Amino acid sequence: MQLYSHALSFVVFVALVLAARTAHASAVISEVCWMGSDLSTADEWIEVAGVGESATDLTDWWLTSQASDGTERVIATFATGTFLMPGDTFIIANYAAGQSRVLEAPDLVTSGLSLPNTKLLLRLYDASGSLVDTVDDGIGAPFAGVSATGTGTRATMERIDVLAPGSVITNWQSARASVGIDAAAPLLGSPGFLHVDTPLPEPDPLPEVESTSSSSSSESSSESSAFADAVPASVYFSEIMANPIGSDDAEWIELRNFGSGAVDIAGWELQVGTKIIPISAQSASGYVLEAGAYTLLHKRDFGFTLPNAGGTISLVSNDAQQDSIIYPEAFDGISFGRLSMEDAPRAFCRSTPGSQNIVVTPDVSIAVQSVSNATQHGTLITAEGKTTLNLEGLLHNTSSAGALCSWNFGDGFTSASCNPPSHTFTERGIYSVLFVFQDACGTAVERQLIVEVREPPKTVVPVVPPVEQEQENSEETRCIPSENGGVVLSEFLPNPAGDDAIGEWIELANPTSTSIDLCGWSIDDGDGGSASFSLDAYAIAANGFLLLHRNITNIALNNDGDSVRLLAPDGMEKFSQIVEYTASKEALSYAMFGDSWHWEHAPTPGTQNLPKRNETVLSTTSGAVVSLVAKNPKKPIKKSTITNTEQNLYTKKISAIQNALTTHYENVPQLPLVSLSENQPLLPVSHRNLARFLPAYSAEQASSFASDWWLLFLVVPLATILVWKGSLRS
Repeated sequence: MQLYSHALSFVVFVALVLAARTAHASAVISEVCWMGSDLSTADEWIEVAGVGESATDLTDWWLTSQASDGTERVIATFATGTFLMPGDTFIIANYAAGQSRVLEAPDLVTSGLSLPNTKLLLRLYDASGSLVDTVDDGIGAPFAGVSATGTGTRATMERIDVLAPGSVITNWQSARASVGIDAAAPLLGSPGFLHVDTPLPEPDPLPEVESTSSSSSSESSSESSAFADAVPASVYFSEIMANPIGSDDAEWIELRNFGSGAVDIAGWELQVGTKIIPISAQSASGYVLEAGAYTLLHKRDFGFTLPNAGGTISLVSNDAQQDSIIYPEAFDGISFGRLSMEDAPRAFCRSTPGSQNIVVTPDVSIAVQSVSNATQHGTLITAEGKTTLNLEGLLHNTSSAGALCSWNFGDGFTSASCNPPSHTFTERGIYSVLFVFQDACGTAVERQLIVEVREPPKTVVPVVPPVEQEQENSEETRCIPSENGGVVLSEFLPNPAGDDAIGEWIELANPTSTSIDLCGWSIDDGDGGSASFSLDAYAIAANGFLLLHRNITNIALNNDGDSVRLLAPDGMEKFSQIVEYTASKEALSYAMFGDSWHWEHAPTPGTQNLPKRNETVLSTTSGAVVSLVAKNPKKPIKKSTITNTEQNLYTKKISAIQNALTTHYENVPQLPLVSLSENQPLLPVSHRNLARFLPAYSAEQASSFASDWWLLFLVVPLATILVWKGSLRS
């Protein structure tokens, strides 16, 4: 009985697993237009097909693509109430029908749809986050599809069997028909229709052969001949390798039977130049090519030589020319042939001996070898004043043989070298640097880099006070220290991608409506770190920013944790600002949003910080602490009489604390004011004394500040004790 119970449990478990698996595959990705169209390379779309037994609710499903850095990003989400019936399709496009080659209006138009031409990897998830379907493998060229330049014919990537895995290359093909596409458009595809093929012509009926009981070889031969004569000759050149990598002894010629019936090519001839080479039978049946089959004729077996400079080869059957092809100069490893019988011969940068020819999109990128006085953020480079760039076109698994490179820097400077000379931008503006690479096979790709040259930081003319005649020997002052009135640390990049000495920067922000002079102020990275950098020569415009690069300040920020300080002039009542951080990840900036500091994936140097989706606010335990301190504390002032001016000054100090806390924390209670009397020294508002009463609060602790307000009432008794001790010492 127990055995029966276990067996029944196992059967139920298997049934549940199979049922879940069947229900899970209720929709799949059935077609992908990753190559764009003749209208735009961004005219891309994806078709999703319903394959369940009933309607599938796609509410909150999402579709992802693999980014260039290997990460997964969401490119489309399905709205509430989206249903897909079995056999129906759902089109997700980058453009509406009027801007696209898709004939009917797409079901979903989203600008987030951007498909890579290499390393394609798509995933479909249901509302619970379970993976429903996977397409391609994220390695090299896509499984299928044909790209082209200009008005050349393109073909989408079609799934052959919607019930078979999408991660298997043999389940995909390049589209062979044009259905649901604008009329006369040079694009093969079938948006809204599942797996549409061009029908093959029906073969001519076989002639009747008189029945005989003889099994002699002569009769077998006559039957074979009758069979060969009955089927239309459909064998043509499909690919030629005239210049293989390495020894030319590895040359080969590929034939393919493009027809629907078998063909015996025994007795046919190759003609290479003036040399005629017979094709002998391989077996008693001859040299039979089944429908769709390939055969390779190697140089080592047939003794032909294919000149690298180009030439003509012909295929002869029964003294009649069956096919002829002229191939151009051959570069190392680049073959020449046809995609189909309807297409003109062309070069292929990836040879496919014995299988379907494919067009490979070149994998190239723009490499920034060096850049001066600028900061790079992905494909954006921002510079102040002017910048000099040294760029290079990098080829990844792509041959430069016979390739063409073209650069346009957007300011009139161009180059035809894959590694152009360095170039300097001197005028203010935004420039689009365009790099176009075309391989020897005629496939071109574009890569773009944006360069923004901004005005340099505004400097302040030094202010020198007038000097009286009797003060000729006094020390002149470069400028008059001032209160900053609201300038704060806004963002900094401790661990940029690439060279830290070039990429690090610190940003200050002026959120006020007036320009602020920073004379007397400075920045550094804490005690024992880099030397402080004076801000005497700078001013920040209203609602403006000041971006200070490491090559200007010489302040080096540690990647494993450090601090950035904005220091007030000596004797100023305004408080300095300190921002501490722990280990930083590459290319992430530390930015202030409101009262909180975040690690930001998309730095915004010189512009307003914008909170991103799913940003993480670091907790106090991570070391992200913002504290307020005052610089250079004064010694206690002892006087026999406390004047109204001194009482007012002390009140201003307490008010300064109140204002600073209110700026950085929420729900701050009113600080008690100390009423001074005669013979009492003024209690200096210094770092040491302030630290006795006010703890350092992180951004996350600010909300609980109100519950600790009672600590502030310690100011009065502790101040009295300090005053009393000071009187005893005096």
